[in-house]
Amino acid sequence: MSINEIIKTNLLIKNLKLPKLTTKVTHCQNRTSDYCSECHEHKTKICNEKLTYQRIKQVSNKRWHLYFLCSKNHLIIRWITSNDNQIIIGNLKN
Repeated sequence: MSINEIIKTNLLIKNLKLPKLTTKVTHCQNRTSDYCSECHEHKTKICNEKLTYQRIKQVSNKRWHLYFLCSKNHLIIRWITSNDNQIIIGNLKN
């Protein structure tokens, strides 16, 4: 289920244009550090697994948090804010 579908079904927001989503919003962007035995140094890798929707929580009148898990069990939290004419989606630092 995409974030736009979640917004349409769970939030009572009408007549607002939904944002175009990029892969950074729909895929996990968690960074892990692994040791490379060939280079003998630590390398940073980005998990790019598809997110699975878990739940939604209303934080305030105009703000919600969406909780997702990727297949590697990284918890990702996305926030949604709405004002009079638009919806903004962002992510919390995990």
